[in-house]
Amino acid sequence: MFGKSKFSGGFLIGFGAGFVARDLLLDQASICRPFAKSALKTGYVLFEKTRESIAFALETVEDLFAEVRDETKKSSVKTAQSAKKGANFGPEKREEVLRPTDKAAQKA
Repeated sequence: MFGKSKFSGGFLIGFGAGFVARDLLLDQASICRPFAKSALKTGYVLFEKTRESIAFALETVEDLFAEVRDETKKSSVKTAQSAKKGANFGPEKREEVLRPTDKAAQKA
């Protein structure tokens, strides 16, 4: 059964290699464990620092957007107030405010 098939030969070789690798890895685990632990610790610290930096950058951008929003609202309120003041002028004053060059041309 096992002698003629290529599959069975490869299976037996792989099965045997698994046992050998397991024994080698168990022997090397005591040596590799501190290195793996320090690598994971470094990765975790790097991840946390990156996350803090990104949070700080996002907070800064949100503050800038809030300032721009406030300035935009203030400027739109000023524009609305000046338009309202312009609406309170009489017809002759409104013409002077809107077209002072046309008035000067009419006087000449």
